[in-house]
Amino acid sequence: MDHPDFTSLRKRGDDKHNRQVLEKGEGEIILARRPTTEFDITNFGPCPDCREWVLLKSIKYHFRECTKKLEMTRRKKKDLVLQSQILAGHIKGRQSPQMMKEVFPIMSSDNVTTIAQNDRLILALGESWIKRNIGNVEKRKYYASSRMRLCARFLIQLQQLQSIQKSGSCVDSSTYDVDEIDTEMNVDKDSKQDSLWDFLRPQNFDNLVLAALKCSFPNADDDDDLLSPSNAIKLKYDLYRLVNTKWALIVKTSGSENSKEAKECKTLASLMDIEWKERVTIIARAVLSRRKFDEKKELPSPEDIEKMTMHLSKKLKETSLTSENFTHLVTIVQTRLLLYNKRRTGELEAIKVQSYASRSCGLDELDESLAKDLTDVEKHLMGTQDLMRVRGKRGRPVPVLIPPDCRKALAFLANTAQRKKAKIAEGNLYLFPNSVNGYVRAYDSLKTMCNEVCLLAPHRITSVSMRKYMATLTQMLNLDKFQMDWVCNHLGHTKSVHKEHYRQMSGLVERTQISKLLLIQDMNLTSKFRGKKLEDMDIKGMDTTRLALDAGCDLHFPDE
Repeated sequence: MDHPDFTSLRKRGDDKHNRQVLEKGEGEIILARRPTTEFDITNFGPCPDCREWVLLKSIKYHFRECTKKLEMTRRKKKDLVLQSQILAGHIKGRQSPQMMKEVFPIMSSDNVTTIAQNDRLILALGESWIKRNIGNVEKRKYYASSRMRLCARFLIQLQQLQSIQKSGSCVDSSTYDVDEIDTEMNVDKDSKQDSLWDFLRPQNFDNLVLAALKCSFPNADDDDDLLSPSNAIKLKYDLYRLVNTKWALIVKTSGSENSKEAKECKTLASLMDIEWKERVTIIARAVLSRRKFDEKKELPSPEDIEKMTMHLSKKLKETSLTSENFTHLVTIVQTRLLLYNKRRTGELEAIKVQSYASRSCGLDELDESLAKDLTDVEKHLMGTQDLMRVRGKRGRPVPVLIPPDCRKALAFLANTAQRKKAKIAEGNLYLFPNSVNGYVRAYDSLKTMCNEVCLLAPHRITSVSMRKYMATLTQMLNLDKFQMDWVCNHLGHTKSVHKEHYRQMSGLVERTQISKLLLIQDMNLTSKFRGKKLEDMDIKGMDTTRLALDAGCDLHFPDE
């Protein structure tokens, strides 16, 4: 006779007790391992399998152990965390005060937003994106809004597909025209439309695939081309989250994992694991890869950068520090710091007054000991530039150097009395404020200043292209590995990202240094230059006929 599993019963009882405590807002939470200090309950949740409440950071390790005997398939940590948060009630299928305050006000007023704000699963997805980016206060609302609207467009495509099928028409990816449906097909507005909950079933998998492709806007002239392939890639991950959200809500409501709907969620997730990659993801990735190969990589013109620097420095000297010029000064200083530091726009625009107040002006004890060996130029740079630390990508602190021509203007922008005269909201914490409680977009400031100067190619000057410009030109400086680390740390990315995404091979390097190496190999002269650096290899004086390599021309070297 099998003995009852009291341990499993205890864990489920503890789970029920914890959820009741959270609903009432009072009582004691029962955890597998209770911290000795105060803790945030939102960092804990029940295991989707055994219901024991554990730390969400370590839920994957717990799940691996508690399902070892069952030989269950491995689960991704983010899926486990999402299901646990919903089971615990940390994420609800309705709008939270945070969602109402941050996300809803920035969403466009249209039908897509209306659908997003009224669908249970889409709201839960938005809550998930806010929690995933809880530390990024400035940007999390935009992440949540964009993903919610994308899923709302996905739902609209599903509803339109359903309407076509009900009318008896044949749906095929080659004949289904999204533009035609959006403009000419009238869905009965009085009839109740199915929600995303109703569509997330295994029998609707083909429609899910087709709707995802249609959200990527297929090219009418090319079946293998998508105008927005990244939408299909984003939808894959959000669909996984939506399926996991639905499963968690079902289990939380019914208390059973064996219900028909719960099993359908598992089946749909398995279908996506098997077929989604070859039917959607590969197509989208191929389009992105082809575009990357065909893309003409244009870096900013050095003459344009010089013109912009001179223009901005001149404007900073000529513009008087008055409340009437406050907004214009924000534009000038923001652009100057952006181009000088090669920072991402999102990093620079969200600088807070507190970060400026905490800037480093002098030298600490360690810096003073190192400053003794500096050259006169280095000492001048040390004495005339301040240093701020701001939040970079993935929460990484990144530096912002303040050149001498910006110091007075920044002090003016941070002055409380001057901000009050310029009618900046008292609660606005940003160094580059707008008229309300937000900040001025650095992209807009950059474009405004570029339009004031006669440039050869103003469209090439962006924050990304400036970062690529710096990464590419550092190739010519022969930096050692420690100096390259300094460059990567300043730009706020790793060496691998620096090499793969930012640094481009200069045409000068390719046509001089690399071609020199190729010629030496073709002429079988490798042994002659053994142990030498590439820049020290002088092929002048070699047989010009051999160097010409049957090209039908002679090579001529200038006289010394």
